[in-house]
Parts: sequence; C-alpha cells; structure tokens
Amino acid sequence: MATIRKREGKKGCTYLFQVKIRDPMSNKLLVKTLTWKPDDKMNPRQAEREAIIKADAFEEEVKGLLTGSISGTDSYDMTLYNYSVDWLAKRNGDIALSTLSHYEGMLKIMKEVIGNVKVRQITPYIIQSFFNYMDNMMQTKYKITAKPMLIATLSGRMTSFARDNGIAESSVRSAMHGRNVALKSAKRMSECLNIKLADIFEIEKTELPYAYETIHKHKRCIRAILATAKKQRLIQDNFASSDYITFGKRPEQDIEFMDDITAKKFYNHVATNIDITKQAVMMTLLLTGLRRGELCGLNWSDIDLEKKKMKIRKSYTVVYGHGLILKDPKTDKSTRTMTLPQILVDKLASYKMEWDKKKELLGDRVEDGDSVFITKTGKRMHPSTINKWLSDILDDIGEQHMTVHSLRHTNITMQIIAGVPISIVAGRAGHARTSTTLDIYAHVISTADQEAADKLNNMFA
Repeated sequence: MATIRKREGKKGCTYLFQVKIRDPMSNKLLVKTLTWKPDDKMNPRQAEREAIIKADAFEEEVKGLLTGSISGTDSYDMTLYNYSVDWLAKRNGDIALSTLSHYEGMLKIMKEVIGNVKVRQITPYIIQSFFNYMDNMMQTKYKITAKPMLIATLSGRMTSFARDNGIAESSVRSAMHGRNVALKSAKRMSECLNIKLADIFEIEKTELPYAYETIHKHKRCIRAILATAKKQRLIQDNFASSDYITFGKRPEQDIEFMDDITAKKFYNHVATNIDITKQAVMMTLLLTGLRRGELCGLNWSDIDLEKKKMKIRKSYTVVYGHGLILKDPKTDKSTRTMTLPQILVDKLASYKMEWDKKKELLGDRVEDGDSVFITKTGKRMHPSTINKWLSDILDDIGEQHMTVHSLRHTNITMQIIAGVPISIVAGRAGHARTSTTLDIYAHVISTADQEAADKLNNMFA
C-alpha cells in the first residue's frame, strides 16, 4: 500500500507518495517515490481525494513496471499529447477523413492546455478541468459583405478577375451579390486589388461558443484515448468516463423549418418556375430530408425509379485540410434505403432524360459518369451551390432566408405532424437512435401530441 505524506510550505502543500515493493528478479526491497503538488484551484477536500487516487495509481504503475504489465518506461513517461498523437497515427487507416480532421483539431487544443501532462499523471480533476475549459471556448465568426467600392471595381470583369488571380469564382460572385464571403477570400481579393480590406468589405466580428456536438466529439475522442491507455495499464481507470466526469447537458436546439403554408408555396414555385436540375435538387431535399452532402453524393446506381427506392451510401462534403471528398455518411445508420413518393419519382425520371442529354454533350468531361447531380462542366455538384439556389428561390417567393438544412427539418417535421411513427421518421432521417429524433424535434412532437389530444376530445365531446 502506498504511503502518503503531506508537506505544508510557503507555496502551498506538496504530497509525497512512497511505494515499497520487492523486485521479483533480485528479491531486493525497492522504494519508489513520487512528489505531487495539487492544482492551486483545488480546495483541501479535492486535494485529499486526488492525492488518494494519485497514490493508488502510482502503486499500480510501479507494480506494472516490475511485472511487465506496463509497456516499458517510454510509454510510462510519455506525455498525454504525444501518446494521443501515437494513438491517432495507429488508427489513421480505420477512421474517416472527417473524423481524423476533427481529432487533429482536438489534439491542437489538448497540446495547448494539458499536452505536457504525463499519461501516468492523469487524474479525474485534470480531465474535468480540461472538459470545462472546452465547454467555455469561444470561436470568432465573421460576417463579411462587399461595399459599393468593390462592386464598382469588379463590375464587368468578375469572371476574369477570379480566373487571373486564382480565386474561386463562387467567392467573387457571392461578394458581388451581397452575400457573406469567407475572411480568407476577402483578404485575397484585397491583396489582388491592392486596396485595404476595410475599404471594400464591411466586417462584423462575433464571438460565439462552439456547438455542443463539436465539443462532445472532442470529449468522446479523449475517452477513447484513455480507454486504450487503461487497456495498456498506463492508467488505473478511464478518467474521462461518466464514472468520474460530469458532462454538460445537451442544450435544446432551435430548429428552423417551413410551416405547411410556406412549404406548399415553396414546392409549387419549385415545381413550375425553375429549370429541371434545380427542381430535382430542391424536391429531393424537401421530400426525402437528405443532408446536403448526401444529395451531392448520390449516384444513379443508388436510385431504382421502378421500385421507388433510394439508397444513401455516400456524402460529398468539405473536410478541413482535405478539400471536397466523397465519404461514408455521418453514422452507420445514415447508410439507409428509403421509399420515394411518386411525385419525386416522376420528377427524377424527367430529370434523368435531361441528364442523359447533358452527359452526351459533355462526353469525356464528365468526371463521374454515375453522379446524379453534375455541373455544366461535368463535375459532381459542389454542396455550396445549393445554398445560392435556395437563397434565390426564397427571394422569388418573398420568404425569409433559411439554410439548406432547414429543408431537412421541414421534411422531418411534416412526417411527425402527419403522425408517422417516430422509429420510421428516425430511420428515414438516418439518425443513429430514435432518442436523437426525440431530442431535436421535442417541440414539434409536443405540438403533434396536443393536436392528437384535441382530435380525441372533439371525437367524443
């Protein structure tokens, strides 16, 4: 049993842990010691509790080193950051690029905050403090729109300016139409025109907390890392588990969706007033609830118009540091098959006829001959293209702007209100658990429940 000695000093208290153990090889009695100083933010009770945990962990580590159950002094003295980098490198081929990118982002935060802590020094207090730090992190969001000076300067030469300076034409077009522009793109335009950024762009900066799901993914990553460390006997237990850590409650989500009147107005306009490609895109989003990336990742081999079935197997999306990639959907449940309404089957059949003509004209320029939604140049459609199309349509019908994801919310909301069983709704949405659907659409479900009660009351009153 490790002994614990507490020493009081001018700079606070220090704990000395001592373990006496007999070396199984030499039969000599060995004495191992470790000094530990509590964090200044700890109160006396927290310090005492952490000291006991630390002492027990130190004893187990010493025993493990002597019996060979811990993988050598290199792992024993490794910092949490270096251990995590090694852990991620070994998993590189087993995880999706999007997950890899997310984990790499988490490691950057870890390096700054607790990266120098050794794996054997990890305690629940350290992990809880790190989780609390992440919960309170803020990110800077920019709203950047063009001033009249930029519009006047680029008038009539938007395409050539983008091409000559290696700037995405979509970014220049967004600026010219008064839409938000990424800071990097705005700076590039400023440099190429040799005009101060503030002279040609209106910049609004806002500090916002990170999304709950983003931070929750960070925490899951750390829990997975420490689970491996526990298996390797580098730590006594997984101190990132709920046995030791208090996790913040998922906040209620405000979802944006169209009411039935607006949805019908949107549908009627889409079905009659825009070109066939935009019709097919918007109707598919509204009538299936697909995510934007899932729609752009569709292949014709995924669609059986005769059986009215659609398989969602890929997502075409931007992954930070890797660009646009065709990847597996968000979760295992996101890979799914759904039945299509007849009006969508008819629309996709009409679109397929136009698609065949386009493919014949483009010939070898079609990059992926099976992609459902392609550009005029034959490339798979970029997900951001849909943003502009939706924005233009909402302008045309005089409705407030919404995100493309709002069409997904609209689809799911309409199903719930129509009385579709929540398990079916969750399956069509690609949610991993029905609880996810219940959490996100709690308000809608409550409204539908009230309507059901009112109908029963009217039937028997």
